[in-house]
Amino acid sequence: MEKTLIETTEQLTQFCEQIKHSSWLAIDTEFIREKSYYPKLCLLQVANETHSACIDPLVLDDTKPIMDLLFRQDIIKVFHACQQDLEIFVHLYHDVPRPIFDTQIAGALVGMGNQEGYASAVKKLTGIQLDKSQTRTNWAQRPLDEKQVTYAHGDVIHLGEIYKILLGKLNDLNRTEWLTEDFQQLETAEHYINRPEQMWVKVKGNQHLKGVQLAVLQALASWRETRAQHKDIPRKWVISDDVLLDLARQMPSAHKNLSKIRGINPKTLEKDASTILSLINQAQESPRENWPQHKQRSKKLTIQQEAFIDILMALVRLKAEEHNISAASLARRRDLERLVSGEKPDDIFTGWKKSLIGQDLINLVNGDSIIRIQNGQVKIDTQ
Repeated sequence: MEKTLIETTEQLTQFCEQIKHSSWLAIDTEFIREKSYYPKLCLLQVANETHSACIDPLVLDDTKPIMDLLFRQDIIKVFHACQQDLEIFVHLYHDVPRPIFDTQIAGALVGMGNQEGYASAVKKLTGIQLDKSQTRTNWAQRPLDEKQVTYAHGDVIHLGEIYKILLGKLNDLNRTEWLTEDFQQLETAEHYINRPEQMWVKVKGNQHLKGVQLAVLQALASWRETRAQHKDIPRKWVISDDVLLDLARQMPSAHKNLSKIRGINPKTLEKDASTILSLINQAQESPRENWPQHKQRSKKLTIQQEAFIDILMALVRLKAEEHNISAASLARRRDLERLVSGEKPDDIFTGWKKSLIGQDLINLVNGDSIIRIQNGQVKIDTQ
């Protein structure tokens, strides 16, 4: 494996020439975001079967050669738990590199745990124990030392290795196609964009508010998100969740009342008091039908429903054992609670789970199949 730290355009061009005929590329990123809203890309790691590069975007004037490759649709892009990596691509390049293969999702289909960590996956599939001493390193510091670069190379070199192992296992089990819908969902750029008007649902404690209080919270959370995005600062630097909740509960109408809110920053009062009071007033005057609402909470389950969920859970465990998949990867108890309450949870009715367990659950719920005991074994019969 040829390993390179790329800090010049010439090095980058040469590396791209070496890997341009790859059928797949393993990708990882190192970033920081403690003092910003958007993640700051500090290092981009890319590898195929023979070459690995740590590409330094902090010193390169132009990363177009590698981006042209990563956005080619005839090359599979391999990630592990790709959410944060893809968020960076969407922020910087307004799109995601596709097609995608996520080794964390794929691992669940070959008997690994649900949301298996990268180091754990490498250990299980290759026997290699990764050095994680650089997990909390400062990737923005320059120059990068040898330990940092070695660690960064390992993240994509071993990623390529487990990709090939997983792909072989999936092919042996005829499960490769099961992942198509899951991976296509990952390729939707919209998925990685925070919409300010929707951010009230992420305010910790929002479930304790109701009615017009939620309208106020939505208005203030939307304003906070827009401000944080515009200034590229953490949202809590604009105003904290606790203060947002108190503002939504108390709905102050004057500056003197606003200043009594515990924890509100004096600089916020100085600069934004009028805006905050105006948003509160507008939310209070908005039509009731425009107020946001919590998702309908399920009523407390009856004893019969609890017993029914236990039966459904037995089906999940049987299917998991049959296909050598962890039960937690297949369906969670809260998904079954929603199903018994009359919902059709997306988690078990999309992608590979839909064909593997979704229809069987529906059959059992509708009485089209039964579970019975025969010679000490649990059996499922379709009626």
